[in-house]
Amino acid sequence: KAEQGEGLLQTERAPRRQGRQEDGSSLVPDARSSEATMADDDGQDAGGFLGILLTLLLIGVVIPLLLFVNVYVMVKWQHPEDASQWVFPKVVVVGGATIVELIVLGLPLDVANGSGLIDCAYDFGDDTTCPRLDMLTYWYCLFLLAAIWALVLVPTCVLAYEDAEDEDVGALTASGSSANAPQRTRAASWRAAMRGEATVILFFGLVFGCMFGLLNEFRVPYDEARGDALNATARAFGVSENGSLTSSNGGILATMGPVTDDELRWGASVDDGSERTAKMPTTFFVYLTALMSFLGFFFFALWGGIGLAALPIDLCMSYFLRPVPLSGTEIAEFKLQLQSRAAELVDVGKSLKTERREYYGAATPGWWAARKRDAGDRVKLNKLKQMVYLLETDVQDYALLSTNRDKYDPLVYVANLALGIVAAGHSVLWLLQIILYVLVDPPVSSFMNAYLLQFDTWFPVFGVVAFLAFAAYLQLAVMKGCFKFGMRCFLIDLHPMQYNATYMNAFLFNTALFLVCSFPVAYLLTTAFNEYAQYTDIATIFRGVIRYLRAFSVFFDEKVFEYAIVGVAGVSAVYLLLSPRDEPASAAKLKASLGRYQDFSTGGESRYATHNVL
Repeated sequence: KAEQGEGLLQTERAPRRQGRQEDGSSLVPDARSSEATMADDDGQDAGGFLGILLTLLLIGVVIPLLLFVNVYVMVKWQHPEDASQWVFPKVVVVGGATIVELIVLGLPLDVANGSGLIDCAYDFGDDTTCPRLDMLTYWYCLFLLAAIWALVLVPTCVLAYEDAEDEDVGALTASGSSANAPQRTRAASWRAAMRGEATVILFFGLVFGCMFGLLNEFRVPYDEARGDALNATARAFGVSENGSLTSSNGGILATMGPVTDDELRWGASVDDGSERTAKMPTTFFVYLTALMSFLGFFFFALWGGIGLAALPIDLCMSYFLRPVPLSGTEIAEFKLQLQSRAAELVDVGKSLKTERREYYGAATPGWWAARKRDAGDRVKLNKLKQMVYLLETDVQDYALLSTNRDKYDPLVYVANLALGIVAAGHSVLWLLQIILYVLVDPPVSSFMNAYLLQFDTWFPVFGVVAFLAFAAYLQLAVMKGCFKFGMRCFLIDLHPMQYNATYMNAFLFNTALFLVCSFPVAYLLTTAFNEYAQYTDIATIFRGVIRYLRAFSVFFDEKVFEYAIVGVAGVSAVYLLLSPRDEPASAAKLKASLGRYQDFSTGGESRYATHNVL
């Protein structure tokens, strides 16, 4: 711009994050000295070098380190039965976990990068400390990969794994007998998984295509588009400077002429008394991010809200319900109880297996009846899984009190109590931040924003670490909430993460959960910590565009999901405090429900119901 003779900032720079002097006059003079120009060139070179250095650090150190950690966790936590097989799903899990970690790490990186600052977004001002990392490209790539992993790769691997492992259903012949039926090969399982996944991709593609074609625009109120925000949004998402603004006056849209670059940059008033909005189209990447955020928020609001209450309560209860030393007589009685429960569950499992063979071989009147039958079977199976999981937990406690007394470490439960107190503090802070800063308009207090911003005055790294901790805590709360929901409601499968005992489908499920919820986590962070993250590119995506998309503005602008998170967390806290212990489902009721399905081929009760071995 100096070579073109355009006006530039004077040598005495204004403070960062300001666009005008205190008296309101423009900071753009006619010219400045060559020494100042040379100093700026040196500053830009330094900023560019810092950006290259950070990029190389990210690619050469951070990503390999994350991959190594994820592979190590996979090797140590996987079940021995999966140790030498299912290589591709393991690659998918490691890659998906790395993507989630890069998204979480990218949030404080975007804050530290500060590319949304007015001096960093354009070629003027004090940009000597701008790292110049292209965070928009960073977010585009990660969100696109997260969508591919969550919608394509992980579901395909789950379908293939569960199809191959289902010995009852996968080996059934048309007659319903599995005595002489050939087992499905690994290739057949992959083919069946890809056919099922093709249906999902086709459905999602049609929905996304229709929405992107018909609702591909966002409208930013002009009073919120003053200053640098409107110009930054327009440039970031491919809108030319000749794009027009629209105004709403009496329900009639009137197109204004093009606004000059300086007017957009400085937020010059072009208001003639009507309520104005900036109407712009979005790109494919932004709309995909918006749709994934919208879908992910339904899971995040439910399981994240439950997790905010369940995570601290369960950690604290692990201390209060810890194993205590028992006498010899008490240990013997405990052993007999475990044996009785184990025999009962084996009996229930055999009966459920027989029932599944019966009704999967029976004819059904239609699709709806089959769905109803499968739903009932899934609930029964989930109840059995929950009872088995709790029995295994009690067996581990018995081992610590009898055969493995030397491995009993009371400090583990003390550490859980301490972590529970810390987790309770995080949950309370999160709920207060959402209520005081997000739900109340205008905000009662900036609250945690002020806490994070004060680190900028003496040691910014602490603020970045604290911001990272708040982001990671939300992901942990989602996983905990999902597991707690499955333990109490039996509507979803249990996928516990256990050391040296985690099956591949549990790895895949939790990876998909993290990937889907990484979108709403990023949105909530930019909303709840708007003052701290306002000069980030991720805030431009979520706060400047996705919030105002026609298809989703009702949910995001009216803060529907934020209200849902607070409500679910409050109800869950009361419920879990009144009933903190996970009780096993009733084996007697599960026994009574077995063998009660209809044989639709004969129109009556199944013959298994008349000869119930129980």
